[in-house]
Amino acid sequence: MSQQSPNSPPAPAAASERATVRIGWTDLRVAVHPGDADRAPLLMFGGIGAGLEVLGPLVQALDPAVPVIRVDVPGIGGSPLPVVPLPIPALAGLMDRLLDRLGHRQVDVLGYSWGGALAQQFALQHAARCRRLVLISSSTGALSIPGDPQVLAKLLIPRRPDHPEEAARLDDHLHDDLAAVLSSGLGSIGSGGWGYLQQLTALMTWTSLPFLPLIGQPTLVVNGVDDPIVPVANGRLLAACIPRAMLTVIPGGHFEIIHSAASLGALVSRFLN
Repeated sequence: MSQQSPNSPPAPAAASERATVRIGWTDLRVAVHPGDADRAPLLMFGGIGAGLEVLGPLVQALDPAVPVIRVDVPGIGGSPLPVVPLPIPALAGLMDRLLDRLGHRQVDVLGYSWGGALAQQFALQHAARCRRLVLISSSTGALSIPGDPQVLAKLLIPRRPDHPEEAARLDDHLHDDLAAVLSSGLGSIGSGGWGYLQQLTALMTWTSLPFLPLIGQPTLVVNGVDDPIVPVANGRLLAACIPRAMLTVIPGGHFEIIHSAASLGALVSRFLN
């Protein structure tokens, strides 16, 4: 067995099984990490333009008893572009049908960055199916506190997978050895970037602000104190408007799910337990 260098990026969860699941006209790449069969799985949605591999370090850091389902939304990672662009409510409906196909009645839901928007919509739209909600580096969408204009300007331009260092520059706290982890999830961006642009459009035409008081699930909100993309004020807004929310502010920036995965995984595991 080969030894991993101390400076090498975290590997994806080795026990995860990947498959393509067809829902209607849409193919979704899904990774299932088994855990305790008696527990509700944790359904995870990733950031804009990022395939499910980016969530791998966090999966490895969670309590092994927690079953995990990661999914690439249409047009991202290993999921091909949809026939027509899908707004966030339609994506939430697609995730509901995916759970039907996988045979899960109820799940916990975790959304990171862009995925936090989809997680909020799912928690509202399919409330009976969502037991608990975790929002990491997330916001209320179009009506939110904007980040650093220079950083946001870079986000408007899809990055090619052969230049992962560009993704690393989006956060001053990223270490160089994380570039390979980011590039593993950015593969779809190089083919024209249409999936990325569809995600961006979906977020810019959506906001959760009017319905946040209707989210009844226990909710953990986590934001980095120095996040240049999603300022911590967004986390405070989410926690103030969701009735059963608790806010945890952590050191660092937008990519703590990677280089602070161990502590974040412990935090999420305690909340789910």
